[in-house]
Amino acid sequence: MRALLALLLLVPAVASAQVAPPQMCAASPRIPTMSYPGARSIPTSNDLTRYSGKSVAAEGQRLLVQLRLRDTRCVPIQGAIVELWQVNPFGNFRIIGASEKANPNAVFSGAGRTYSDNNGGAQFITLFPAALKNQAPRIHVRIKAPNMPVYDTTLYFENDVRNTNDAAYKRLSADARRGVELKMEPWVNDPNAGFIGATEIILPGKARYRSY
Repeated sequence: MRALLALLLLVPAVASAQVAPPQMCAASPRIPTMSYPGARSIPTSNDLTRYSGKSVAAEGQRLLVQLRLRDTRCVPIQGAIVELWQVNPFGNFRIIGASEKANPNAVFSGAGRTYSDNNGGAQFITLFPAALKNQAPRIHVRIKAPNMPVYDTTLYFENDVRNTNDAAYKRLSADARRGVELKMEPWVNDPNAGFIGATEIILPGKARYRSY
């Protein structure tokens, strides 16, 4: 009898030890964006260097932007609309116009749109942006995830010396800076010697689980 009682007392302790605490991720900081072109003006392509139908890509330092979206439970966010816009390598902000779409000449689109996959991944092919006066090179992002508020932020480039002169960047803590920096490495599969910039964006709140 005593042996049975001791065994029953051990069962709750064993069961509770098997339950891991929920994983939590800190939300990425929101950095104000500039010159949002509007959803209707953004081309529905994730390649800003070569507008759909053009045979020649725009010139500049090629950059593959790789994003991974998660919520504060660290759950990947799929099916989110991800928009990206930026200045071109010469410091001009402009979205491709109707006449430029119709001609065969190379032109930088200025913005692009894609969707996050089932792992929360989204990527863009773009060109390294120029630095504007008192501003470090940057990329603006807007994320429209299902059943979550619209999320805007600005991304910087890791170890770019111009970051320290940027007013918005200087206001961030060291941890917050890491949350909005693209980690840079060579794009080994790009014959034009481009770079890959990758980061994880944690959206505030909890994404709704997908049902079937």
